Formats: sequence, structure tokens, C-alpha cells
Amino acid sequence: MKLFAFLFLSIYLNSALSSDELRVALSNYKPFVSKDGDNFGLHSAIVLKVLKKMKVNPKITFYSSWGRVYKKVQAGEEFLSFPWNKTQERLKDFYFSSVPIDTSEILAFYKKETKIKPINKWEDLRGYKIACFEGYSYTADLEVNGIKCKRIENEKDGWEQLSKGQVEIVIQQKIVGDFSIKDFLPGEKTLYTSQSLQAIIPTRNLYLIVSKKFSNKGKLFLEKFDEELLKLNKL
Repeated sequence: MKLFAFLFLSIYLNSALSSDELRVALSNYKPFVSKDGDNFGLHSAIVLKVLKKMKVNPKITFYSSWGRVYKKVQAGEEFLSFPWNKTQERLKDFYFSSVPIDTSEILAFYKKETKIKPINKWEDLRGYKIACFEGYSYTADLEVNGIKCKRIENEKDGWEQLSKGQVEIVIQQKIVGDFSIKDFLPGEKTLYTSQSLQAIIPTRNLYLIVSKKFSNKGKLFLEKFDEELLKLNKL
């Protein structure tokens, strides 16, 4: 009887996954996630290819910030999002894929004239005016370790404040930071440099997340997603 009930639930959920529109919440994270990019960016192209194999119809909505995305998925207003680092705080509200989409190396970006010394411990960041973006896990890392940072929702604002000298450091993923300078500060690329924060923020995996508001459906979805992503990675 239990086996029959399990099979019935699996068939029902499989049908739901393939027939429903699954809501996907994203924000710009160029070149990995981009409202204007081909296939919505490099990470999006991977996920969309997997969803196609799963015969899932995604409905993608782009929000103005990752902070807003976080709240929408947390509340169950959106089904899934990507790419996200795994933290203990996030595990309370989200299911994570077992298979990562990519990895993330975090850097400090700043003007060459600022002449920041090598950053090997948290204390090396003290005294600087730092911009950190809402929804990013490193923002909590900074604050937990006693480093003050200016929380900014819109990334363009953060980079423009760096240009104007209102902040001295912007912390961002390596490739995303390079693209952001190109997008938001055209003509100023030669004014900036960066250094890895590997000593205090190790490289982390990036995952797809599903709101825990969708318990059975979310778990089944991730089982199938992981299965298809593994197949794709082997090609």
C-alpha cells in the first residue's frame, strides 16, 4: 500500500512538473545571468538546457536586485532561482541542488590610486568604505566578522559610488566585477584594479535553489534537475 501511494505521488508530481509553468526569479549577474544576453547568460543557458530535458516550462521574471529575488523565492511567490551560494541561513528557507552549477571567486575591486595592501585577514579591510550588495552571502560574512559595509540594492549605484569616491571598495565575483566595470563605468577600466579575497572568502559552489514553500514538488524537481545536470556535465 505504501509503495502504491509513493508511486501515485511520484506520477502526480511528475505530471505537475511537466505541465505547470515553473516560476523562475532572477536578476542581472553578467555574464552568467543577463536579461539581455543570449539565453539569459551563461548560467541561464545551462539551467534552461536542463529544464528542456525535463520538459519543464519556465516563466522567468527579472527583478531589480538579488535582494528582491531572495525575498520572492523565500515567500514562495517564485519557485526557483540561481545561482546561489549555500549558507546555514539560506538552508532554513531553500532546498539546494546537490550538483553545483559553477563556482564563485570573490574579489575586492578598487581604484589603483587607493593602493590597498594585500588582504589576508578580515582586519585588513577595516577602515575602508566598502560597498556590498543586498542578497549576496559575502555581505553577511563581512558583517559577522565586524567589517562595516554600505548595503546597496542596485549594483549600478554601487559602482557609480566607487567611481565618485563615495566608497573605496566594491566586493564582487571576479568575472561579474570585470563585466560590471565595463557596463557601468565605460571608459574607466584602466583606473581600477582588484585582488582576490580567497584568504578570507574561499571559492564557493553556486547552486540552484527552490523555495521550501514547495516541499514535495520542490524535492522531486531537484532530484530530476540533479540527474539531468549530471548527464549534461558528462557530455
